[in-house]
Amino acid sequence: MNTKSKNNYGSLLLRVLPILVLALSVSTPAGAYTAWTNSGRGDWSDPGNWSNGVPGPAEDNVNLTMGTAVMTNQIVTTLVVKDSVCLGVSGGLELHNSTLTAYGLHTFNGGSITLYAGSVLDTDILQVSEYGGGTFSLLESSTLHASDYFQQNQEGILTLDLTGWRGSTAALITADSTLLNGGTLNLLSLENLQQDDRLVLIDSNTFNVGHWQTLKVGGVEQTLSEIADGMWRFAYDGGLYELDYNYGGNDITLSALIVPRSAPSVPEPATYAALAGLAMLAWAIIRRSRGA
Repeated sequence: MNTKSKNNYGSLLLRVLPILVLALSVSTPAGAYTAWTNSGRGDWSDPGNWSNGVPGPAEDNVNLTMGTAVMTNQIVTTLVVKDSVCLGVSGGLELHNSTLTAYGLHTFNGGSITLYAGSVLDTDILQVSEYGGGTFSLLESSTLHASDYFQQNQEGILTLDLTGWRGSTAALITADSTLLNGGTLNLLSLENLQQDDRLVLIDSNTFNVGHWQTLKVGGVEQTLSEIADGMWRFAYDGGLYELDYNYGGNDITLSALIVPRSAPSVPEPATYAALAGLAMLAWAIIRRSRGA
């Protein structure tokens, strides 16, 4: 090869090399990391609350290790890199009338994720208490969709608010599979259920394994009795309720077998006095009309 040809190839390589580098950098982006830095409560969308800016779709590791990140009336898509590391919460995360789409969520070391006012969480997996405790709460008709699995471990607490769910055929949680390694289920607004109601707590597409170790109603622990394989009952405030872990094969449901009737109200003393006064007035009117 002559000198001129070598120079031509060298010149071509110098022109092509930057293009190759750019192409590689676009097709295989480096993973990004950002952490919540506000020790108090703050707006998720405020860049000043993050070490490396507000998380975006390209992040593969987002940590909330302090304070509480709050979403209000937001639609957020973040951490959607395939096989991403996680969105780890050992601080707090709150959604208020918001939708969050994120991969690999888990709580640990006492972290909490709470959904309010019809919020929606879309994820592939959610682990409640990967280690060290953690809570996940669905309040005020909020829902969780997990395309892969929902897992709750022994130290985890799941709080489900039943307000607004009576008569619904939808589930509070939908997941491809459910893994319950013990943990606590805390039910709120149980009194909303009526006789023979059946509510789907978790709709599992393929299978569910295990059961909750502890049941609470309004934070007060109840006694669970296993009556058959995968079926547990508990009494509360004069009513009888049943948890079925295999309803329809894979779903976890809550049924109201006996609902306590409301006790007849007892009038207050002031009410008795008012009724007596009305009776005396009526009697006086009748006597006057007779004497006329």
